[in-house]
Amino acid sequence: MIQDPCLRSVRQAASLQITYPPTAPIQAPSPYIAPILLALHLLAEDYKAYTNKFDELAQVVRLVIRLASVAQRDWAQHWMRECPFVTDPAHMSASILRSSTIDRRLDFPPPNLMMYTSSYFAQDSKQRYFVLPQIGKLFGVTVSNIMGTVDPCRRSSMLLEIYSALRSPQDGALHISQTVHHMSLYGLSPGELNTVPLGIALPLWEALRRARYRPPSTAPRRFYQLCGREDLAMTVFGNDRALGMTESFKQRNEPDEEHQFSVSKLYGEAYVSLAGRAKEETTGVGDPRVRHFTDVRFPEDYRLREVETMLRSSRTCIIRVQDRPDLSDHQLANDHQLLIMHIAERTLSLPLGRAALTFATVPTAQADSYSLPPLEFAVKLLPQGSVLNLDGARLTDDVRFWTEFNNAVAAALRIAPATEGVDYSWIILLNKPPELSSKHAGFIYGLGLTGHLRSMLPFQAFGYLAPKHMFTTIAVLLGLAAAHCGTGNETVTQMISVHTPALLPPNSAELNIPVLTQAAGLMGLGLLYLGTRNRKMARVALQEISRKDLVKPGQTDEHRESYALSAGFAFGFIMVGKGAQSNPADMAMVQQLQLLIHGETPAINQVKYQKQHFDVTITAPAAIVALMLMFMRTERQDIADLLRPPKTREELTHYAPYLIMLRTIARSVIMWNSVSLKVDWLYANLPEFLTRLLKKAPNAGQVLAQLDDASSLAYMYTIAGLCFGIGLRYVGSAEPEALTRLSMLHDAANKAMALSMTAYDQRIKRFAYKECVGAIQLAMAMVAAGTGELSIFQRLRVAHGQYSNVRYGTHVATHLSLGLLFLGNGRYTLGNSNAAIACLIASLYPRFPNNAADNRAHPQMLRHLWVLAAEPRCLITRDVDTGKIVGLPVRLRKKERSVETAQRMMAPSLLPEIENIVTLDVDSPRYSPLSLDIMNNPRHRASMIRDQTMWVKRQPGFLTYEEDIRGTRNINLHTNVAYLDTLPLDFPSEQPLDPDVTEHLFSFMKSSAHSMRTVAFAKYLCRQVGASPRENALFAFSHAALVECLALDKLNMLHAYLSVFLSRYDHPADNMDAVTVVRSLRAAATFYETQFSRFMDEGMSVNRSVTLRPSLIQSALTEAEKTADALSLDPGFRSALQAYIRGEGLAPDSSSDDDPSPNAESSMQGDDEDMGEVDGNVLARELSFFLAVYNFPPLKVLLEARERGRTASRTFGGSPQAVAQLPGWLALLLLKGGTAMSGERQPANDTITTRAVEEVIKAWTR
Repeated sequence: MIQDPCLRSVRQAASLQITYPPTAPIQAPSPYIAPILLALHLLAEDYKAYTNKFDELAQVVRLVIRLASVAQRDWAQHWMRECPFVTDPAHMSASILRSSTIDRRLDFPPPNLMMYTSSYFAQDSKQRYFVLPQIGKLFGVTVSNIMGTVDPCRRSSMLLEIYSALRSPQDGALHISQTVHHMSLYGLSPGELNTVPLGIALPLWEALRRARYRPPSTAPRRFYQLCGREDLAMTVFGNDRALGMTESFKQRNEPDEEHQFSVSKLYGEAYVSLAGRAKEETTGVGDPRVRHFTDVRFPEDYRLREVETMLRSSRTCIIRVQDRPDLSDHQLANDHQLLIMHIAERTLSLPLGRAALTFATVPTAQADSYSLPPLEFAVKLLPQGSVLNLDGARLTDDVRFWTEFNNAVAAALRIAPATEGVDYSWIILLNKPPELSSKHAGFIYGLGLTGHLRSMLPFQAFGYLAPKHMFTTIAVLLGLAAAHCGTGNETVTQMISVHTPALLPPNSAELNIPVLTQAAGLMGLGLLYLGTRNRKMARVALQEISRKDLVKPGQTDEHRESYALSAGFAFGFIMVGKGAQSNPADMAMVQQLQLLIHGETPAINQVKYQKQHFDVTITAPAAIVALMLMFMRTERQDIADLLRPPKTREELTHYAPYLIMLRTIARSVIMWNSVSLKVDWLYANLPEFLTRLLKKAPNAGQVLAQLDDASSLAYMYTIAGLCFGIGLRYVGSAEPEALTRLSMLHDAANKAMALSMTAYDQRIKRFAYKECVGAIQLAMAMVAAGTGELSIFQRLRVAHGQYSNVRYGTHVATHLSLGLLFLGNGRYTLGNSNAAIACLIASLYPRFPNNAADNRAHPQMLRHLWVLAAEPRCLITRDVDTGKIVGLPVRLRKKERSVETAQRMMAPSLLPEIENIVTLDVDSPRYSPLSLDIMNNPRHRASMIRDQTMWVKRQPGFLTYEEDIRGTRNINLHTNVAYLDTLPLDFPSEQPLDPDVTEHLFSFMKSSAHSMRTVAFAKYLCRQVGASPRENALFAFSHAALVECLALDKLNMLHAYLSVFLSRYDHPADNMDAVTVVRSLRAAATFYETQFSRFMDEGMSVNRSVTLRPSLIQSALTEAEKTADALSLDPGFRSALQAYIRGEGLAPDSSSDDDPSPNAESSMQGDDEDMGEVDGNVLARELSFFLAVYNFPPLKVLLEARERGRTASRTFGGSPQAVAQLPGWLALLLLKGGTAMSGERQPANDTITTRAVEEVIKAWTR
């Protein structure tokens, strides 16, 4: 009695005693029994198509046997043999097996799904099978569908549909892709296919394997996933949880690498602790969220970490100085302050380079996404060890404001363009300061460049513009224009118009707008109408180049040239590349530009100007830029001739040296296709008098040393302009020949600059040389953008280390080049479209400021426009199983100028422009073959444009290149087991495995990042020492199976391998499905013998191409025959077998009085005595197993064959007893022809075996 009241309340209720009435016997055949029997038979066949539905099968089979006993006894006998585990021995009596009471409508062999699928590939197969909808038509029964149209035989219907897709009914050809497509439509997964009997599933496994290695390029996602090509599915269709190039680096479900500790990480943190240094909170570089990419992108050295150190502004600079005992303390302090100021000049320029280095490296918009790294101006002097700080008075407010502006832009550019959640609310709630500042302005500008201001509403923008804060106004105008680049957005146009007097109506009230703000408005206009050819806006920009009333009398006009240049860029942006379509209106603009360049009335049109109201030295750079952009790539020689270089020494007096460089760049951009890397092209674009001197001299250095200042400057600026033109022409291509040429010219310019120049005029010339070297550095960075090219980096590292007597502008060129060289941590490069080239010219304009606040020759806010030219073109290869970025070789075929070339590169790596890519192929045996036809397949092209990610699937027998760079640890070498050795699989050893070998295999499995299930298989089935010889055999077999599946990439078949192995030890007394397993193995063996050659790929060996080794199946069948032979040694079993062959049954039947055998009674009595100690149900299982192993025909066929033998004997005058004396060959002939007696052609796997013939002869001759 339960005392606890709670337990008493939940006590189990007493079970109800339900009494069912006895089942009434079926008295007489009903017209509905036949269709019911066929329907239940099909349902039972459907359950047989499952390897895990024995209970359901048993229930249906019992009912089928009862119905068949009165409708079609042959069907009852069929199920007694197929499912002996549900057969009462009494049911196998002679009366049931031999009765002729049948329903003639069922006078055909019972449909057998496995036999039907086995014979499906034969052209002359007459096997029949039905589906439930056909029953109504077959028997003339109207189906009510009262329970709906749900198909209870879903599995068999599905398999029939799939098999119908596999073989063409017209020519018998195989359609692998169509078959796999049907499997995907029906949702037949590999896991569900494991529950299909092997004899039926094996052709489908082979179809999947063939589709895996030759997948169609137009298949849906489910197709690729089904055949094990998740890499193709992810590559073609993308993945919402992975960031491609346009989103971010990391998968959202990828484990946080900040919490994964390695030895190097722990050592580094310990070193920091011992050194007494605190971990820097904000550095702006070295984000751990992208370290998993950069470590694979640049795996050979620490170049990226070194450039991060160089561009990190938050660290204290360490400088080694020489002791100067000859100087007083005051002089030494002054020298130290001068040194600190030089270092500060370098520090002030670091944000410009860091912006490019860390571009788009932050994938998520979090509270700490915007972190502004500090600018550290302290310097530590060695060997003294003293730390000196910069005198704050040396940094003016303008310098500090512009540096903070650039620093904030760099911080904002870290946020990836596709990062979600970066909107006005996020800006206001998390980042807007109480008062507007240059820092927040730079942040707004950076977000605009990456497109995050597209969602900003007009009233929100006016909230920023109303206070008239210059930096904020510049940031909002340019940021909104960049976010709506090329759209001509009317709302943004109105905002720009308010701050651009040129767009206001005449006689409008004068607005006190700073010149730089007006310049930003003009530049914003150019960005907003980029490439639109809007002549109204173009004319406005053109007029502003020579605007007279820019500033009021008495005000400084230091930014006039900057304003004119902004107007020139605005005109060029609007008309970029449109010169080829010029009309008279455009030619009028060209004439005006020519006037602004040369300062005189063009001879083409006698337009009279009363007075030249502009300064050519101010308008010429802007007009050259405008003309260059308008006629970009047009190959207009007449326009290029307007900018020809001076021919004589005397003409040099009419040109400022930097104008020669701009003219040279403009000619290269206009005559785009004529740009060459040959020396002849360089000579052809030099001033003629210099070309003549160079051709006579042995080297350029001697000529340069002999030239006067004007000529030497003209030479250097021309070379710099040519290099800049080469950089634009080959931008983002990483062309080796271009880099070699530029490197040579850079080294020559550096050598010329290193000459001793002590005089004042020589020092001026040296600063000019540095400007030329800076232009060449930018040219090299443009060509090698994003590549991290080591030779270029080494040159830039030397330039970075030079700080004495180096002005701010030189550092700008060096650090911009460093940032572009590692653009986006090596993930981005620069495009070469018209818009991209225009933005690069505006950003990298080769006139550099004297200090951080200098905007006289070029507006500093334009230095960040390279963002609009940045393109995500790094091919990222990700492992589809782990989601990690991996390095592997790929083969690229590209086509440029009708010439197709191929190259092998190590991914991740930068790609050429998408228009030039023909194909991309995985070029490694460690990964599944994958080929993307970028040029001809729209889906492949779209996927590469979307995220530039190639998902790859590593072959299970290999490690990654990071873990095994030489390929010496693959499975074949690592396990010391040859996977082609069939002995461990066909004849598993019962001896314990070598612990070293098993441990090596398990270690390999763990290190190669396989699934937990596979690792558990290796741990528990390949490492143990068995408690018995059979367990040792299991472990040996599992080890060999795992090695083979690893080597041949078929780990999904381990389940089938184990199933075949376990069938070797099946005994019918213990295993209920032993008969089904034998028939399934025989069907599989027949498939490999007769049909597999049609599945093989040309040139493949059988062992490498099969899904399941044929010798393994034959070995299992041999073991089944051994088991059957052992059964036949038992006298009781032999008596039962012979009684069955003669049609006498396994149990006496008192109701049977029509036994044709005269000695039936005595025979049955003798058999009963022999079987006295044999369990009837076990005997039924063993008998069915024996009949299945040796393919005995149905009892009906045996009895008909025996009767024909008797008839033949009587025909030849023999007595009935003469049948026993028939020669063996006559009995064999009768039995071979017996299958035709049933009216059907049996498949090859149902051919009667010789052993069956022998047993039949013995039973007949008894």
